[in-house]
Amino acid sequence: MATWVALLRGINVGTAHRVAMAELRTLLGDELGFDDVRTLLNSGNVVFAAGGSAAAHEKTLAAELEAHFGFPIPTVVRSAASVRSALERNPFAGAPEKELHIVFVSAKPPLPAPDAIAPDELSWSAKDRVVHLRVRNGLAGSKIGDLGKAGDVVATSRSVATLTKLVELADRP
Repeated sequence: MATWVALLRGINVGTAHRVAMAELRTLLGDELGFDDVRTLLNSGNVVFAAGGSAAAHEKTLAAELEAHFGFPIPTVVRSAASVRSALERNPFAGAPEKELHIVFVSAKPPLPAPDAIAPDELSWSAKDRVVHLRVRNGLAGSKIGDLGKAGDVVATSRSVATLTKLVELADRP
């Protein structure tokens, strides 16, 4: 059995798409049968244990979450080990933590034109479908802050601080 990290995009932002973390834990644990379900913060960060594959969990979670909550919730699932690896391979390590984000994507996203960004702001890794970002003035105002809105790409970003806490949560017995 592996430990997985599910990253849900677009929930509990403002008043739309509200999802209670207790209800989410119950859905994944009691109804879907995942083990050791834990959430972090109130923004769709879930750690759980299960067999299977990331792709199978993404498909199951997306369908079950929409059926249960009544609206689509784009979901990315990665093994805890792959999240840890993304953190360890951050090409911007050493930069202020508040500037660092990692975007997990389902496929290569439409990246901005090279002249639209500084060379030290974005690093794309096709191997594990990860985009490392260094955003000096906040993700919301960045030209690269929303990679997942075009086409069928599912993408969700998290700060390095949040991802570090998720890996720590995954490592706890």
